[in-house]
Amino acid sequence: HLALANRPPEASSFSVKLVQQGLRSTSPIHLSLLEAQQFAWRTRIVSSQDSKSFPGPFIVVEISKGIEDGLSIVVSPLLKIHNETDFSLELRFQRPQHEQTESASLILKAGEVIDDAITAFSAIDLSGGSRKALTSLNVGNYIFSFRPNIADGPRSFGNSSIEWSDELKGGKTVCLSGLFNKLSYKVRKAFSVNPTKFSLSSASCAVKSEVGSVTNIYFLIQTVGKPIPIVNPDSSGYAPGNRNPVAMQEQKELFLLPTIQVNLHLVADPHSTMDSDNTWSQATISSGSAVNFYANPATIYFVVTLTFTGSSCKPVNSSDWLRKLQRQKGDISHLDIELDFGGGKYSAMLRLSRGQRGTLQAGIFTSYVLQNDTDAPLFCFSANQKPLSRGDIESFGTDYAGAKDDRKSTSGYCTYVGGNLVTWRSKKQTTVARSSAEAEYRAMAHTTSEILWLKNLLKELGFMYDGPVPMHCDNQAAIHIAINPIFHERTKHIEVDCHFVHEAVMSQEICSPFTPSSEQRADIFTKALGGKPFDVLCNKLGMIDIFAPA
Repeated sequence: HLALANRPPEASSFSVKLVQQGLRSTSPIHLSLLEAQQFAWRTRIVSSQDSKSFPGPFIVVEISKGIEDGLSIVVSPLLKIHNETDFSLELRFQRPQHEQTESASLILKAGEVIDDAITAFSAIDLSGGSRKALTSLNVGNYIFSFRPNIADGPRSFGNSSIEWSDELKGGKTVCLSGLFNKLSYKVRKAFSVNPTKFSLSSASCAVKSEVGSVTNIYFLIQTVGKPIPIVNPDSSGYAPGNRNPVAMQEQKELFLLPTIQVNLHLVADPHSTMDSDNTWSQATISSGSAVNFYANPATIYFVVTLTFTGSSCKPVNSSDWLRKLQRQKGDISHLDIELDFGGGKYSAMLRLSRGQRGTLQAGIFTSYVLQNDTDAPLFCFSANQKPLSRGDIESFGTDYAGAKDDRKSTSGYCTYVGGNLVTWRSKKQTTVARSSAEAEYRAMAHTTSEILWLKNLLKELGFMYDGPVPMHCDNQAAIHIAINPIFHERTKHIEVDCHFVHEAVMSQEICSPFTPSSEQRADIFTKALGGKPFDVLCNKLGMIDIFAPA
């Protein structure tokens, strides 16, 4: 609460106090507006009901000149804790060299902030060791630990139990070395001219599964601190400013963070792994999105798998990165590592940098993207590859615009149950497709309906199928739309089909792995084939020529 309302311009002072729901407040302190200053003082909390007083928090005030000859007044606590993870965190505070029974716990939801002013008011409603534990935050004499509520996280891990994190004494940190220390980040340079100090540490929590296996979930902790002079107001409540400080206290902000954030800038959706033995370090990332990881920052083991091909890059670990960093002089802003998939068939870049809060940022991208905005398919091949013949081109994909009279496409599919062919279909589409991807996607919508009908039929007969049903498609553009639909002027007219197939993919009813056109069995239902590929597909479909000689 700032007592500044309706004050004349010539007023030279103002007062500050903290108020809690009209029940309690700190005693007001009077400050001068005539000079820029920054200092803190210890308050006492007074009850509005019975006038009882209790130890209160430190309040930090910074008065500085603002724009257009105005004043900027910032009132802040001495300690702030930010939860920038994906979990709700249970925080536990206790005094050093005291039993855990004399501790106090608070819940800090994802994205929320708590400070020592809030805990000072909360401590009044407690008693004994719990009250003393929360009060210790006001002077920095505390032990701090936490544990996440994994049920609130982005991934489910059943009935696993989780232990408390390592204890942090008074917010004291142990600086990280190696990769995290080498890569510079924006905050360090932005605040290099003032006394603000930044440090990074890590803490881990042991996670025990139902079967007894133990893994660890790691968190990054950034501590931002700066010295603040402490003053004692006089008997009238006037603060003399920072001219006569009685002590120096450190104002701190603690940021609880994931250790790594992966940003994807590929058309494909890869599966990223930081540690093959740690469930918390694995995720499938959609194009254009970011996923947080909680891997061990000391030994990072990075593997990227392209889901539409199943090919993985060569594993990259932190020791490889450090060898490259050791050859660099001074801090560097980022480090680029080339990723190779399928023996050079696919490639991407992995860029490592440090985020504003110190989290390791891993960006996966390619140096260029080719987008076909025409109504005709494009066939791309390397410079030393022989161009495709007309016959080879016609063997790819669906029968796009194959009807000479109305240019409608033909779609076809076949379904298997237990390795046996049970249904198949070849049908001319009712509308003209404007691209091969659209023709393929309409066929995917019809096939999805058939798959869901078969699953429900088998369920009624008592046959359960766990997991998504693979629907093999030979058009990568259609697969990308199914996994991550992007609606624009060229796809909005098939938005219903897009939503239908995408919903089936997201609900794990189906999945759509890529199948090369040479192995697409449904091609026999959509186009004319040569004798050899026709015989091969007939054999794969289990067809037998009953008129063939024995």
